[in-house]
Amino acid sequence: AKAKVSLETLKSQIEESKTKYPPIDFKARLRKDAAHGVSVVAEVKRASPSKGDIAPGINAGEQGLKYAKAGASAISVLTEPTWFKGDIPDMRSVREEVASLPNRRV
Repeated sequence: AKAKVSLETLKSQIEESKTKYPPIDFKARLRKDAAHGVSVVAEVKRASPSKGDIAPGINAGEQGLKYAKAGASAISVLTEPTWFKGDIPDMRSVREEVASLPNRRV
């Protein structure tokens, strides 16, 4: 069973995340990287509705870090549990891992 989170707790978590990890300008990041070649949005997902299981056992944080080190302009983390087998902690895990890089690419 999933734990329920109050609206106030969720709002607090969002504000804390904004402080810890300031948002990036997604469009500007893609344009900047495209000016130097190609912009790539890498996607962390364990499954898809059309393909079924893709990588059911991956550690989302480790995968996101690999993408960032390989030069991804941005990382998309699918958090939908039924079809993509993801969750919100996957997104947090990727942010934590990528934030450790000297030039954070979150």
